[in-house]
Amino acid sequence: VTMVPGGGVPWLRDDGSGRSGPNWRSTSRRGRGQDILQTLIALGPHPSQSAVGTACRPCFHFWRSNPRAATAVLTGLAKRALWDVSTKVLRLMLEEGVDVNHFHFTSVISACEKKGKWDIALSVLSTMKHRLVLPTEVTYNAAMSACGKGGQSSVAVDLLREMPSEDLFPDSISYNTAMNACAFSGLWQLVLALLEEMNLKKLPKSVSTYGSVLTTCASAKQWQLAFATLRQMDAQLVVPDTACYSAVITALENRWDDAVQLLREMSTEAVEVDEICFNSAISACCSCMQWPKAMALTLQMEDSLCAANGIIWGTVASAMAPEDREALAERLRRRWRGNWQEVKLMPEVFKADATGLRVVRRAAGMLAFYKPAGVSSEAAVASLSHRLRLPLTRASRLDGDTSGVLPVALGKLTSP
Repeated sequence: VTMVPGGGVPWLRDDGSGRSGPNWRSTSRRGRGQDILQTLIALGPHPSQSAVGTACRPCFHFWRSNPRAATAVLTGLAKRALWDVSTKVLRLMLEEGVDVNHFHFTSVISACEKKGKWDIALSVLSTMKHRLVLPTEVTYNAAMSACGKGGQSSVAVDLLREMPSEDLFPDSISYNTAMNACAFSGLWQLVLALLEEMNLKKLPKSVSTYGSVLTTCASAKQWQLAFATLRQMDAQLVVPDTACYSAVITALENRWDDAVQLLREMSTEAVEVDEICFNSAISACCSCMQWPKAMALTLQMEDSLCAANGIIWGTVASAMAPEDREALAERLRRRWRGNWQEVKLMPEVFKADATGLRVVRRAAGMLAFYKPAGVSSEAAVASLSHRLRLPLTRASRLDGDTSGVLPVALGKLTSP
């Protein structure tokens, strides 16, 4: 990881003196902290340095003798993902001679992490070292998570490798964070290598650990590895959840019998079967022309809390075509056309995620979404499919360095 000396990092650049402000006082220390936090929140996500200075000015004397008060403010900003405000507060603290410790720096990095601002997080980490403030495992974990959300999986792994040189020992959370970053980028070989490191170090593994492995194996169509990992969870006494089973069933797109068997296993183990599990198993049956089994699963899906939408009925109808079941298929298509609007989207998908990806428009059987620069079309579609819990087929593509709007079809390529 290339670090930048503290004096030259972007978040330390001044855009106003911030050295004037009202001399207000709170009636108590806690009240003072709450007042300054609310004042900073009210400034919005990207205030000027001078506005932040005006708000913070009355607290510096108190913070010099009570650094914990500043920690509370920075923690409150981090919880609200106000990374720009946090970095500007930290800059002023350094200028005003407040004793800045690892809690302060880590809180600011955590704020950056929530928005995937990996470059700013690394700059803060660099400044931390430049100021001879020792980072902790929590600091590095937050920085790795920021890199993962920013699509910088290789940088996250570099940070993991760097920890021992700082006399820090990566724990299970550190490895899980690095594995999540690699899973987001589809680097299944690296995820498996990190899992093997955890085994060698005898680090405890959780559902989150195996979830990263299963998700990336499913995306890479590595069904054998996904299936073996699921069975490894049993040996390690880690109970798979719905997401774990869902990832494996998704990987079994040409092994319908195994997919159906896993659905039965979920029912036996009292694990909730969600729409992705049903969709993937039905798609596996249809791809193998097992339309009677696909129809049975679709009806079972409708009897459960999961509603079968037009995508599913259309996929089943398509599987019937080679067997001259056109009359029955046409009945399903009519049902399918009437069900397109049953594909419900949560309002949050129209808001940008940590990478800036968001749905901008929807129509019957189609979506259009904004792809930010720095993310490949394939990775963006995979991320959106996971977020919507729906299969998607890319109708166009953009280069990784290009931002723009991409159309996608709801359903797999074989859907009618």
